[in-house]
Amino acid sequence: MRNVVSIDWVSCTVKKISPQEVIENILLMSVDDFSIEDWGINRYNMHYSCGDIKVFFKIKQGQPDLINMGVFVLLSGQGAQQYSEFFDSNKNNWCELFKRFMNCDANVTRVDIAHDIFNGLLCVRVLQDYIKKGLCISQAKTSRYYEDNILETGEVIGETVEIGKKGNNNIQLCVYNKLMEQYSIGNIKKIEGIDNWVRSEMRYFGQRANKVALRIAEHEPLKKIFFSTIAGFVRFIAPENKHKKDSNRWRRPLVDWWKEYLENEDATKLEIVRKKPTLQRTERWIETAVNRSLAKLMLAWTEAYGAKTAWNMLQKHLESGEEKLTDKDKAEVEQYVREQQNKVLWGQEVID
Repeated sequence: MRNVVSIDWVSCTVKKISPQEVIENILLMSVDDFSIEDWGINRYNMHYSCGDIKVFFKIKQGQPDLINMGVFVLLSGQGAQQYSEFFDSNKNNWCELFKRFMNCDANVTRVDIAHDIFNGLLCVRVLQDYIKKGLCISQAKTSRYYEDNILETGEVIGETVEIGKKGNNNIQLCVYNKLMEQYSIGNIKKIEGIDNWVRSEMRYFGQRANKVALRIAEHEPLKKIFFSTIAGFVRFIAPENKHKKDSNRWRRPLVDWWKEYLENEDATKLEIVRKKPTLQRTERWIETAVNRSLAKLMLAWTEAYGAKTAWNMLQKHLESGEEKLTDKDKAEVEQYVREQQNKVLWGQEVID
């Protein structure tokens, strides 16, 4: 598989525009695609939700507070994937979305650009080893490494390195084992065609996010933004040569594996595949937690009452569940249908 870059997180505040106008005129979606929820975050108390695409606002004295609080748009990791279902090549894409945000004087609070690496160029533990040996130079002052483990066996099911801190006007590099994460989330042992998958994310906050948003709106390639940032933000250097000692770390050359990674820009492509993530977690939960119990019930009902009655009993349970669906559930169902009916690619694949 080719290494690809994509937008993995967008959040911003737009003032003086109603949440409905943000949905219709900036996101280019229909309000009918959303459910409305009476809770919020960060002092917002309401939001529209279409899967993980969320538009927050505050009701004050019966009206949206568009001057002080404005409207907060949040496309989290899965929300960014879901939003690609509304892309239409050159008519609507990340560049055009950020251009619309900029035209409305949006304050962009966070942008994440992800680089998915399938050819083994980076290893989380190697990065951490070099950090512990003092062979990492960065604008940041601190880093963090953490693992996720299964308590019973001690098996490692997640590993992450973060360089820099979130928030304010910072940038942060986060590198983690994406393949291991997929195994732990989905309780699976293999993804067909993928033997190695590490994700490297550049996370931009505050004014850094606004500057990146402007570069995207001006059609600067995502991979150029990503690699120019990471090359200036962090360096992994070669160990001190015993034959040519130099205690000044800044004069040492890059270690070969980091140099090779930075040279991967030309081979990296923009991700144009729609991931279709809606209801995946529900499907995994059915597979891992429900289907065995359901099969047991069906077997018991069939042997006790016959196949026809057993299917009727199952149908009654499904009808009872459907009656309990919320507006949010129904919006997710509509998003799932949209994803399955859309084309796999939202843009034109470039073959070189």
